[in-house]
Amino acid sequence: MNVKLRRDCVIYAMIALFIALVYSYKNAVWVNEQYAMYFKRGDTSTPIYMMLVYSALIAMFFASIPRICKNRWHFLYGAFLILTVMFYFVKALLEEGVYSALTSPTTPLVYLLSLAVFVGMDDKVWDAVRRILPLLVIAYICLLIYEYIMLVARYGIVVVGNSSIIYFYVSLFWCTVIYLTDRILCNENIGLLQVLLIGFNIIFAVVINSRSWIIQSCIVGVVVYLIGTTQHNFRTKVVRILSLMLVGYLILLLLQNYFSSNLIFLMDKLGRDSRSHQYTDIAAASSILGWLFGNGLGAVYHDSTQGYISNIDNQYVFIAFHYGLILLLQWLGPQIMGLLSAFKTRSVRLIAILPVVCWFMALGGLSVFNVVYCDVKHLMIMLYIGHILSLKRHGRYVDE
Repeated sequence: MNVKLRRDCVIYAMIALFIALVYSYKNAVWVNEQYAMYFKRGDTSTPIYMMLVYSALIAMFFASIPRICKNRWHFLYGAFLILTVMFYFVKALLEEGVYSALTSPTTPLVYLLSLAVFVGMDDKVWDAVRRILPLLVIAYICLLIYEYIMLVARYGIVVVGNSSIIYFYVSLFWCTVIYLTDRILCNENIGLLQVLLIGFNIIFAVVINSRSWIIQSCIVGVVVYLIGTTQHNFRTKVVRILSLMLVGYLILLLLQNYFSSNLIFLMDKLGRDSRSHQYTDIAAASSILGWLFGNGLGAVYHDSTQGYISNIDNQYVFIAFHYGLILLLQWLGPQIMGLLSAFKTRSVRLIAILPVVCWFMALGGLSVFNVVYCDVKHLMIMLYIGHILSLKRHGRYVDE
């Protein structure tokens, strides 16, 4: 497969996964359910949604094969991962049936997207991704504003739960952090538009009433703004720090004046611990063998507040519980290599690890609704990690 075809496969996959998420909420309606929260659940079982997701996965699979076959270690990793994923998929087919195995958004097949790391190593592919990223950011911003206006117009300012707003925000966040980091790696300045993008992420983290995403967006904002300048003299750094304090103050004023209800909802939530008990509950639901080899796609545990559930925010625990430590470590392998390569060789600027560090924190349960699906965020992170590894190979973007 030539470079142009690989690039077209990546572009198609990104567009298809973007459309799939939007389409999943085509017929969804806002519903006021438990805890006075408003939910808007998407449908991930429709034929069109399935066609979009699986066609994107197949496109990335075939795009990765030529890259994997060029390196013996890459080939061994890819073959082992494919065999492991297929084993758990067949197991899911036998235990849960064809419908559940195919329509579940956490089907074992989603972990094949890890192969996109090898596609991201291609510089020409990453150049195409770099051009699409700003368009994705703008699209998610428009979707968020539209969804929020529709919600407020009908129900007023309310607390949202599992909904289109949250999943659009999660996708926006990962596109944003990769886009901003890549600008710095390319020695492009972080200007007014990028600062406004950071502010938008922080404001909407408050809007969705999420402590975790506020922390993540603030970390990204501070790191990117202080480092994202092409001038590295002392005066510039002082001006950046003072400007950052001013921007933070302006964001706080904006929230107090226009999103005061959201701030009240958030303050009521601070200090509340609603998930720690899940670790005790899920630990008691599995044996040692279950943690090693998984309990299956349909495995559930008894949550002391919600009853029998299958999910948990901590994705390390989630994957190990359902599919075992073996698949978890295989899936994490390239991501860990991408992180360590920047530390070990210093052949890339350390800012390159920002999206990966944020990703690992989110997987660890810091950020809610950051589930490992076959979606834009998962694909973008894998492509970006491949890009980091390619920077190591070429020895570009060295820290000054």
